[in-house]
Amino acid sequence: MAEAGRGRPIDGPDRGFCLFTAGVALRMAAEAPSVEAGLRAVAAFGGDTDTNAAVAGALLGARDGAAGLPEAWLERLVDADGIRREAEALGALAVSMA
Repeated sequence: MAEAGRGRPIDGPDRGFCLFTAGVALRMAAEAPSVEAGLRAVAAFGGDTDTNAAVAGALLGARDGAAGLPEAWLERLVDADGIRREAEALGALAVSMA
């Protein structure tokens, strides 16, 4: 899958193929210098951009954490503080269940 989005287009008959989505997401998690750069690259590949970006974003977010999200993106959220509180509570719950 290393060629997905490079030598093999992802905007053809294989569009939406889960192995392409996984391959692109894993490559972004390994190679992208930032969450923003990775997500912009995935969107530029075309194809099933919303699915590809969702999976890549999950992996990039796991890699970089909340600190990796561009502040300009966070500032546009309607209830950024509420979202942060919910995320912290979810993280605390996950730790308590481990």
